[in-house]
Amino acid sequence: MTQDEGTGWRPEEGERVEGKIIDLTRAWSDQGTGGWYPLVVLKKADGSIVNIHCFHHTLRTRLLDRQPKVGERLIVTFHGKRETRDGKRTVAIYSVETPDTQVDSASFWQSLGAATPAATPAQPVVDQLEIPEMDEDAPF
Repeated sequence: MTQDEGTGWRPEEGERVEGKIIDLTRAWSDQGTGGWYPLVVLKKADGSIVNIHCFHHTLRTRLLDRQPKVGERLIVTFHGKRETRDGKRTVAIYSVETPDTQVDSASFWQSLGAATPAATPAQPVVDQLEIPEMDEDAPF
C-alpha cells in the first residue's frame, strides 16, 4: 500500500490519529525555501489508510527524535496552533507516541553533547566519597 491509496490527515484541534506504520517516504513542499519532509502512511484499526504530512516543525522534530519504523504503532495528536512568545507567528503543536519504538537513549544523549559512556563501570558512589590519605594536589 502506498500514500496514493490513503487520504491526507487534516486534523482539527484535539484530534488524534492512531495506526500501524505501513510506509515511510518523503514529499516535497514549495513553502518557504522549499524542501523535503517526512510522509508517514498509517493503516488505522478500521483498515483505512491515512497519510500524515510531517511538514510542521514540531511534528517533524518529534518524529525525527523517535524514528519509528514500518510495522510499529504511531499515535499523533494535534493540539492546535499557538502564538509564539514574541507574538510574531503561530506554530502547530503535536504530540507523538511510539509505543513499539525502542529508543536508543545513548545516541539521544550523545546528540545533545554527552560523552560516550565508559566501557568500564564508574566507581561506586561510596568509593568516590572517600578521601585519600595523601593527596598531593590538596592546596592545604
